[in-house]
Amino acid sequence: KFHRQGRPDDHYAFFEEGYFPLRLYFREGRAYVLGGAGLPAGTEIKSINGRKMGHIIDHLFKNILADGAVMSAKYEELNQFFPGYYALFIGPATQFKTGYKEVAGKKGTITLPAAKAAEVQLPAAAEPAWRLSYPRPNTALLRIAGFQAEGPAYASFLAATFKELKEKGVSALVIDLRNNEGGMDAFGTRLYAYLAPAPFRYYNRFTVAGTGPFSFAE
Repeated sequence: KFHRQGRPDDHYAFFEEGYFPLRLYFREGRAYVLGGAGLPAGTEIKSINGRKMGHIIDHLFKNILADGAVMSAKYEELNQFFPGYYALFIGPATQFKTGYKEVAGKKGTITLPAAKAAEVQLPAAAEPAWRLSYPRPNTALLRIAGFQAEGPAYASFLAATFKELKEKGVSALVIDLRNNEGGMDAFGTRLYAYLAPAPFRYYNRFTVAGTGPFSFAE
């Protein structure tokens, strides 16, 4: 993961302008316009400044952190921060010659002026670290946005949550971990302990370079 010193998790920390201006949605190696520049929503972006979109996605994927072989997380990163990744790993530009194909099949090219960082940054979603809700009868939705909050409070929340689910006799539980980047391993262990039917191994093995001590040992 690349971070500018003092600005962690800021995808627009290196340039003030020169960003691709459209918000895109990525799926199965393709990119679609969500709106803007007079292009109908659903228009597929085929190329940017002479590079085919498939090549752009492949190049950016090599520089996006994800666990194991997970691809969905990389697509979601592009959904949220494509202008930042493009500027960082391909480069900012003053304009973007963009090839497209509309839903009805019409093809064309449009030259888009670059945007400033403030114009493409999405506002950070404010939400609690965890919450329990009931979107429909007999179905519970457990949202856990991260495994980085205070341990005792998290443990108490899980204990109260699963006690309530048992008392209500809830038969369907959906656990929403989208955009949860992880954190303290013990948090994942504690959650899985409520789901596992028998004792389990959380890890098969650890392989590290060197003998430590390590700052991340906890």
